[in-house]
This record gives sequence, C-alpha cells and structure tokens, in this order.
Amino acid sequence: MGKNLICLLILLLASNIFLNAQEYVFKEGSASFKAKTPLISYEGISNNVKGTIDFKAGTLTFSVPVKFIKTGNEKRDEHMYELVEAEKYPNVVFKGKFVGGFNFK
Repeated sequence: MGKNLICLLILLLASNIFLNAQEYVFKEGSASFKAKTPLISYEGISNNVKGTIDFKAGTLTFSVPVKFIKTGNEKRDEHMYELVEAEKYPNVVFKGKFVGGFNFK
C-alpha cells in the first residue's frame, strides 16, 4: 500500500509540473515552403523539424536540416543545397517572438 501511495504522489507531482510548464520542446514536426520565380514555381517540405515554444518568454525557435528539405526534384534539391551552402550552414533556424500574450483559461 505504501509503494502505491508513493507512486501516486510522484505521478500527481509530475503531472502538475508538466501542466505548469512554460516551455515545450517538440522533436517531430514538418515545415513547408512555396517558391515562385518568373520561370517556375515549386513547393518544398521537410518532416524533420525540431524546436521549442517558450510561452513565458513568448518565443518560438525551430530548426530544419537543409538536406532534409525536399522539393520532389532531386536535381533542384541538389542545386538548392549548393545555393544555400548546406555544407557550411547545415540547418535553417527560425527564431520568432509572439506579438500578443496567451490566455489558456
């Protein structure tokens, strides 16, 4: 009985900490983009997005490995990797700040 009570208390404490957390880490996600030039338009997607959302600070940060961005055309992808210097800059990083506050009630 004592072990069950301790386990229950640990679970309640852990769930309370999780519910009051201000920063959330996500390890799976996707990002997409659309590009338009005078000669061609295309879309790209990556399913390897990782980042954090900090509700207390009002910030969002996420990164995408450049070589995980796919447009459906391998030659175009290779050209894009060269253009953005993927070997030198292996990740696309986005950092943003939320303009308004949050009210989860």
